[in-house]
Parts: sequence; C-alpha cells; structure tokens
Amino acid sequence: MTDIANTLLGALCACMQNPTVQEKLGYIFTSTSTLLDDVENELEDLKAMEDGVLHIQEEANRTGKQLTPPVQRWLDKKI
Repeated sequence: MTDIANTLLGALCACMQNPTVQEKLGYIFTSTSTLLDDVENELEDLKAMEDGVLHIQEEANRTGKQLTPPVQRWLDKKI
C-alpha cells in the first residue's frame, strides 16, 4: 500500500512541475477566487437590497400605505 502511495505521490509531484499543468492550475485557482469575490459582492448587494425592502415595509406599516408588487413579491419569496 505504501509503495502505491509513494508511486502516485511521485507521479503527482512530477506532474505538478510541468509548466503547462502549473499554468492550468493557476487559472483554475484564479478563476475560482474571482468567482468567489463576485459572489461575495452580489451577496452584499442582495443584503443591502433586503435592508431597503425591509425599510419600505416598516414605513408602509407605519403610514398605512400599501406595498408595491415588487416589494410584496420580495417579502413573499423571503418567507
């Protein structure tokens, strides 16, 4: 079992030294990092929008006004 692990590890290390493999892995990690940053930014935008919708809801409750359909749809989906 140890021989198999050593053989596989040696092959993996040799493969990782290949410039083409390094380039491809770098692209994967960079793309993933960029994607995660984009998702994080979108999540922050979504939370800000949620805060705005909740503020509109509070004001509508306070003043007795009716919610607009987009605000009501947002609240219905959130529940």
